[in-house]
Amino acid sequence: LGDIGAHIIDTAQFIVGRSLTGVSAITETFVKQRPLAEGSSGLAGQGGTGEMGEVTVDDAALFIGRFEGGALGSFEATRFAAGRKNALRIEINGSLGSLSFDFEAMNELWFHDHTLDAAEGGFRRIL
Repeated sequence: LGDIGAHIIDTAQFIVGRSLTGVSAITETFVKQRPLAEGSSGLAGQGGTGEMGEVTVDDAALFIGRFEGGALGSFEATRFAAGRKNALRIEINGSLGSLSFDFEAMNELWFHDHTLDAAEGGFRRIL
């Protein structure tokens, strides 16, 4: 999970203030071979040799985890989310409220206070 899941794990642990104590996961590599790049040609892999090489990283990972103190988390990371730019999204739900944040809308935080009267509605957008 280190290649495509590390950032969301770090973010979740930072926000919750607790470490993950265990996970159960499934991963998959959908594309088994990719063109080899010539030497060090950057992230785009341009200037390939025409040869194919085995892929050694995951294309998708789904996992659940338990934090210190008993909180549960569900995580998904994939390279196959067509149309996404940098969709690192995190949602925290608890007995007193909920928060939601997405890196594709970095100026927005969605907040819900469960202690407010139900007539006040759902999530509130905070800029």
